[in-house]
Amino acid sequence: MLNQNVINDLSWFFSLFKSSPIVIIGGIFTIYFAVQKLTKKVSVSFSMSSNRFYDQHIPALVLSNKRDNVIAIESIFVKVNSKYRIKLKSFDSPLVLKAHDTLKVDLPKYSAIYHDEGEFKFDFFDNLNFYINTISGVVIHCDIESSVAPQLDSGMTSVNTIIYEGLILTRRYAFVFTYYEEKTKKNLIIDITGFMDGDNPFSFNYININDMTNGNFKKILIDHGVHDYLDNYHLVKVKQNLQTETVLFKHQVEKEIKADN
Repeated sequence: MLNQNVINDLSWFFSLFKSSPIVIIGGIFTIYFAVQKLTKKVSVSFSMSSNRFYDQHIPALVLSNKRDNVIAIESIFVKVNSKYRIKLKSFDSPLVLKAHDTLKVDLPKYSAIYHDEGEFKFDFFDNLNFYINTISGVVIHCDIESSVAPQLDSGMTSVNTIIYEGLILTRRYAFVFTYYEEKTKKNLIIDITGFMDGDNPFSFNYININDMTNGNFKKILIDHGVHDYLDNYHLVKVKQNLQTETVLFKHQVEKEIKADN
């Protein structure tokens, strides 16, 4: 049997349904606003991208705050296939996501990502789960609103970024031709297939990779008038470990021309 205290509590609960509709509606709104203030919910939208120089990657995220409170974000990371944990971006000063606000977050490029088993590459069909670390130490699991990849959900990974002349190198880089034209520094990128990208001083946009050896490329520079036209230049090869190796530079070419004459 129910004791008297339980009966009294139930009587109070059922009495709510006999109350004025205004009281009931007011209670509902009180609960709604309490949820808005006391809970946190963030959604994320993203897409995958790739090009000649970069493998599949996420160039940006769009974060939407679904609650009536402010979130101070310290970092954003993603779990891939419930296995790899990748930090996408950290903020020196917290990123403030205001109540019911939406922000676009551009993500930094990188050269490669490594884990215990070797190099990691994003795939279009990866299972991605995004998380936010707040400055107060709270971890928020983001709802995915939209993406071009199917959504499926911790090993740590390390992101490797190799920068040369302001360029973030990847294994799709073959050579970088840096030159000065009217005291302005410019970069021409040659990928592993021979296509050229960036600031191109030549009248063509493809070169046979085999022609990038010292002697052949020197002849191309001279025959197309680029050697005489440019103030200075140097060519480097991007090796598989993403380290650079000097192939030639203008002063060297000038010395070889004088020696040949």
